[in-house]
Amino acid sequence: SVSDANEAFKWGNTDKGNEIIDKVIAEKVDGGMTQKEAEASVRSSLTSYWKERYIEAYKRNDTDEMRKIRKILASTGLYDDVLETCSDWIKSIKG
Repeated sequence: SVSDANEAFKWGNTDKGNEIIDKVIAEKVDGGMTQKEAEASVRSSLTSYWKERYIEAYKRNDTDEMRKIRKILASTGLYDDVLETCSDWIKSIKG
């Protein structure tokens, strides 16, 4: 599941996390989703987990944690522009 992937990512194991994500996407495709739908679904799950953590890190001015999260998101290949995505998350709290 995506939460297993997040757990792996949290401990710095990006290979394992991405292996799990690939499996989840493949399962969703087998279940009848298109590749695009499956990726969007997984991206949405990743976002709901990491967005909150990214915003918390931003509030603490923890640039290392923010960089780490951007690296995790980039490693998945599911985000077109990680920097832009994360900037949008920050904008969302600034109103």
